[in-house]
Amino acid sequence: MKLLKLTYILYKLKLLTPRGVYCLISSIYKHGTNLMTLLAFSARIYGEKAALVDEQEIISYKQLLLQSQELAVALRENYQVR
Repeated sequence: MKLLKLTYILYKLKLLTPRGVYCLISSIYKHGTNLMTLLAFSARIYGEKAALVDEQEIISYKQLLLQSQELAVALRENYQVR
């Protein structure tokens, strides 16, 4: 029963397509298993769709990924945070 539910969820998330599997594996290879992996996957699948919305702006998944990568570089260079 749990396997069937998992399969359904993966299908709805478009992970059971060849493109979805490729995007997920390449994201895991590049980022490991963490939130950056999920964000990189989402940016590849959903691209310009809205990831965050507030009163002043809308940020797409690609923009959110780029901003997160810039923040990660700054934290690593300035504060040795990994």
